[in-house]
Amino acid sequence: LSAQPARVLGRCLRFASATGVPTSATEPAFGTLAPCSEGCVHGIVHAVLLSQLPRLSATEPGYQLVPIENVFTYDGKRLDGVVAYMMRERLQMQAPSRRYAGLVYCQAFASLSVAYAEQLSCELGQLGIHDLSCEDESFLPLAVLPSSESSYSIRAGHWQGFGSLQVLALGMISASL
Repeated sequence: LSAQPARVLGRCLRFASATGVPTSATEPAFGTLAPCSEGCVHGIVHAVLLSQLPRLSATEPGYQLVPIENVFTYDGKRLDGVVAYMMRERLQMQAPSRRYAGLVYCQAFASLSVAYAEQLSCELGQLGIHDLSCEDESFLPLAVLPSSESSYSIRAGHWQGFGSLQVLALGMISASL
């Protein structure tokens, strides 16, 4: 099984809601990939067993697996056959919760290019989310929050490497969201 950092040219990380994605007042938006003329998204490409795909997809309501091109590892190797979970319906762009933004930012800072994490911090600042501190704040995945803090179940799965299909995690995480 493998997992490797990579970047996707011509796609950017956006925060949005869409039909079928379990958002709420507490969690108003989640990450997705969107075409962009300039820029790229960074993430971890995981090998995933095809037998795990139905279970994984069940954890991503409102998302679909989409083939993506122009994926390159940090050492410049082109990766073919990569797919990513992307929101299915028309996106309504909006800021995510501080919890989700912090989870994404802190994982990017720990696992991806520092320059990308800094860029992500600037983008989150434009959405009104400032001064995220990976050391002083605890940005827990929904799966570990008390049930009173989350009105829906675990949003996870494709962030964990299983082996055989290449799945890009949206620039961020290796724990359940």
